[in-house]
Amino acid sequence: MRLVSGLHAEAGGGRVNLARITRTGLLWLSLLGLAGCFSPPPTQQALMAQFHAERSGYEALRKMMQEDGITDILHYGGEFEKDERWNFKSAEKIDLSHTRAGAYRSLMKKIDVPRAFRSEHDEAALLLDSWGMANRGWRVLVVWRATPPRPLLDSLDDFQRSKIPNDWQEGYAHAEGDWYFKIIW
Repeated sequence: MRLVSGLHAEAGGGRVNLARITRTGLLWLSLLGLAGCFSPPPTQQALMAQFHAERSGYEALRKMMQEDGITDILHYGGEFEKDERWNFKSAEKIDLSHTRAGAYRSLMKKIDVPRAFRSEHDEAALLLDSWGMANRGWRVLVVWRATPPRPLLDSLDDFQRSKIPNDWQEGYAHAEGDWYFKIIW
C-alpha cells in the first residue's frame, strides 16, 4: 500500500479511504465500549457465596471499627487519604495509629472491602461492589445491624430501582444473623 494523496492510499490497484477506515474503526470501538459500560449488580446467590467465604473477616472488621469508635469512611488505599469533601479522612485525623491503620488496610484488602463505615446508630457497612460514577450507578454493601432494616426484600434480585435520575432508592435482604445485604441505586 502506498500513500497517493492526503487521506487516500492505493492497495492492489484500488483506492482506500483512510479517513473512512478510521471513522469505522472508532465507531466499532465506541460500540464495544458502550456494550461493556453497564454492569448489573451481583446476584443474591453470588453475594451469599462471598458472604460465606469472608464472614469471619467481616466480623473482625466490624469489631475493629466498633472498638475504635470509627464512624468515618475508611478506604484502604494509601493512608486512608482522600479528599475530605468526600468524608475520607487520614488515619491520624480519626485517631488511628500507623500500626492500626495498617491492620485495617491489610484486612480490608484480604476480604476485598474497599470502603467501610459505621454509623452513629452502630450500623457497620462494608462495600462489596459498585458500578457507575457521577451520581449514576449502584452500590452493594453487607451491613451489620442490631435491628432489622426496612424495606426488607426476600432477595436483592427483587430490588426495583427508580427510573428517575438521582432518585436514589435502597433496599435490604437478609444474609444471616444480624447481617444484611444493602443495595443503593
